[in-house]
Amino acid sequence: RRQRQMCIRDSYWAPAFSPDGNYLAFDISDSGGNGDIWVEDIERGIRTRLTFDDADDTKPVWSPDGDWIYFQSNRGASYDLYRVAADGSEQPVQLTENEMDEQPSSVSPDGAWLVYAQATEPNNWDIVMLPLTGEGESQVFLSTPFIEFGGKVSPDGNWLAYSSNESGGNETYVRPFPTGRGEWKISTNPRATYPTWSSRGDEIFFRTAIGINAAQVELDGDSFRAKRPETVFDGSFVDLFPSWDYDVAPDGEAFVLVHGLGSGGENMVDHVVMVTNWFAELEATFASQPE
Repeated sequence: RRQRQMCIRDSYWAPAFSPDGNYLAFDISDSGGNGDIWVEDIERGIRTRLTFDDADDTKPVWSPDGDWIYFQSNRGASYDLYRVAADGSEQPVQLTENEMDEQPSSVSPDGAWLVYAQATEPNNWDIVMLPLTGEGESQVFLSTPFIEFGGKVSPDGNWLAYSSNESGGNETYVRPFPTGRGEWKISTNPRATYPTWSSRGDEIFFRTAIGINAAQVELDGDSFRAKRPETVFDGSFVDLFPSWDYDVAPDGEAFVLVHGLGSGGENMVDHVVMVTNWFAELEATFASQPE
């Protein structure tokens, strides 16, 4: 396992690989906590700033073709959804306007739906889908008395992994997409948030209190099966909950995680770390796991 430090001495949040793996989107926050969306060319190490508003622009989500980045901003009375060109060629466009906060999490592989969490009351969130093609209003994917958030559509577009506190703590679940009928629990501990699929759709990663776990999954039509999760990483990576603090490269060869300052600064974001050469270790772990 190797680590490569990408960026230094900034307050980083919500890193997200582009679909081709060549760019990394994230927000950089100022001392007042207001962020702006940036994109870094990973190979050249050159960053481009996409938003310049005094509000908090955060949680970037790429479109499948890599042309657009969706994000949330509190430019109005609450956090609404916006879109900006990934190359900076166009100004941000507001997509929603609601009294309650909204948090984007993924776009379906066909580009038809933007999945996001919407606050319905101070202590509850539902998962909602905004149509991106044609016209139409948002549709509720999942609404319960519990908190659901962080929905990620699988690479084949047929499943949604998400987090919910229905068990009493935040855990990771999967439902068919876009119907939402049926549910499978993936995690085995009460602190499992922000799931992410492997590009092949055969693994689900999620954040724990001390690192990242992964569960191998088998998809066969309407059938879903998950193996017991195993630890992928643990260590001094910053827990930015309720924000994304890691992502998996599309080719599966690298992770990006947010790292802290260390002694006396565990809650301060220092730099972003790229972790490579991890897959062989994970395969060895699963190979020794009983069926």
